[in-house]
Parts: sequence; C-alpha cells; structure tokens
Amino acid sequence: MNRSTRLSIALLALSSTAAISPAQDTGDLKKEIEQLKQQQKAMQEQFEKKIDELEKKLDAKQKAPADAHPIKTEVMSQLRYDFDSAGTDSFYTRRIEIKFSGQVNPKVSWAVMFDPAKTLKQDANGNVDQTSRMLQDATISFALGGPWSVDVGQKKTPFSAEALQKTSELDTLERTLFLAQGHYGDVRDQGLWINAKFPEVEATAAVLNGVGENQNQRDLNDQKSYGFRAVYKPKSVAALQVGASFLTGQAPTDQNRERAGLDAVYKKDGLTLKSEVATALTDGVRGRGWYGHVGYMFQPKLEGVLRYDRFDPNLENGGDDVTDTTLGINYYIQGHDAKLQLNWVNRLYGDNTHRSLWEFGVQTRW
Repeated sequence: MNRSTRLSIALLALSSTAAISPAQDTGDLKKEIEQLKQQQKAMQEQFEKKIDELEKKLDAKQKAPADAHPIKTEVMSQLRYDFDSAGTDSFYTRRIEIKFSGQVNPKVSWAVMFDPAKTLKQDANGNVDQTSRMLQDATISFALGGPWSVDVGQKKTPFSAEALQKTSELDTLERTLFLAQGHYGDVRDQGLWINAKFPEVEATAAVLNGVGENQNQRDLNDQKSYGFRAVYKPKSVAALQVGASFLTGQAPTDQNRERAGLDAVYKKDGLTLKSEVATALTDGVRGRGWYGHVGYMFQPKLEGVLRYDRFDPNLENGGDDVTDTTLGINYYIQGHDAKLQLNWVNRLYGDNTHRSLWEFGVQTRW
C-alpha cells in the first residue's frame, strides 16, 4: 500500500465522521475545511516520519551482518641493508608490524600488534628477554565522553615525542641514542592510561607495573610506577608542539628508576625542526641524552635530514659517551606507505675512536 492510498483512506475516515448540517453557514464551512486541511497535513507528516523510521531500521538490519564489529588490519614491513666499518655488512628484516584493531561499540575499542621479525633473546640473568617476544601492543580503550579516554593493557610508556612517533613515520632509520641504546623510552609495559585531549593541550597519566621492564609478564615487585606526559600545541603557532614527560618507579631490585624529558617539534612548509633532552636514573646510575634534528623537503618526494645526537649512559664515568652525526635522504614513493631511506652515520666514542655506518631501508605499509 503506497503513501497516497494510505492518505486517501485516512481522509475518507475523517469525512465519514464530518456530516455537514444544512444550518451551517459559509463561515462555519470554511472553518471546518481549514481544520480538515490542517489535520490532513499533520497526518501526512506523521505518516512520512513513521515510514522514514521504518526504512532506516530496515537498512540497519540489512547492513548489520556485513558491518558488525569490522576488524581493521595494518601491516608494515622494513627491510634493511647495513654496512659497518667496524663490523659486518648484512641484509636483514628490521621489523614486520602486524596490527589488528576494531570497535565493539562507539565507546569501546581494542588493538593488538605483533612483530614476527622479533628473535627471542636472553637477558643478563639468562632468562628470556620479554621485549624480544612477538607480542607488542594489546589494549582495550574506553571513550568516557568529552576529552577523556582510558586505555588498559600493554603499550608504550608515555615518554618522549620520538619514542611515541609511529615506527613507519620515523625521519631516520633508527631512533635517537637515548632510546635505541639507553631504553629511556620506546619501551612497553602493562597498566592503565588516562588520556585527555583539549584544543591546545593533550595529556596522559599512567599507572604501570614498571618503566619498561615488565613487557609480556606480570609485575616483578609490589611497587607501581607512575608516568605523566603533556603536549602543548598553541593555536597561534599551529606548526609547533612542545612536550614534557616524567616516569618514576622501582625496579625489581628495589632501586629507584626515573625518566624526565623535554621535547619540541616544528613542521611547516617542508621544514622539520626537532630536539629532545632526556635524563634517567637506572639502578643508581644517572645518564643523559639529547639531539637536534633538521629535515627539509627539497621536492615533494625527496627529503634531506641532518641530525646531531649525543648520549652519555653514566655521567660519573668518562669515555663511555657516544655521539652520532647522521646525514640522511628519504625518498617517498607513496608517502610513508612506500619509501626508501639512506643514512650515513659517523659514530664517535668517548675514547676518540669512531666508526662509519651506512644504513639503507625499504619500507611498505598497507
């Protein structure tokens, strides 16, 4: 039964109850006609609203089986060839990151990420190094409304801009020395993260098992670690962001571990300026690292990179610091989804010895 037929039936029903008296004058008839027109309009609007609601429900039921809880898959592969003047040259697979994510409903989402390129290693005590396991991230996220959200599970500790930068979007083939060698950040632990996103400020507070030593395992002591990171993105300088990070906790040896850092990133018109400084207390040893980074897009697909990077793992000892000077070229075949990277690294040690590293990487992401 179409819409016009239903309206006709309704109007007939109304007319059957509206007998016209011979005594009614012209004014009364006109008034009654106008009332009927208004009733007709109201009934038509009600019919149309109800039909629209039913059609939307029908569409939702028909789409539900195909669209219910879709799983998003992301894969990133990085293949490398490195030449070391003080070692061997080698082809190898640097990373294969496979990430699955999805939504249970608009308020609850999840993510799991594996890296099958990982090779199991032993720690200093002869046990399996948990960071060398395939499982990297495993989180469940809750949107609390407004700027607030909560993450539960395992992911990176809230420290350092470059540590939290996507691996597929790094400007150089390796992260800065205080991350790659010092492990101040770019490490994972298990716990709870409370996040807030405001127009100019993003902040995260975390309660963790540790500061990166508890990946893929239960807490190794009765103490909890705490972390905080805030990033300021002023609207007046849209290309700038300034961040501060802090972590504190106790290691399984009951010695305090602390991480503190400041970072700044500026990106505009093909120019990238970055710098970070970080200090750490690890098992009674104080270390510090910092870097300055300049990148420039000479062409839409070609970027040049210059970085000065210094790391001292023990400020009380002399001769154990490391300084890297890196010259790099990034060629973006299809943005970060397909790119080539070439880095030349001149590494100078505190005892005045040095080595040259040539690093070539091929990346795809889909």
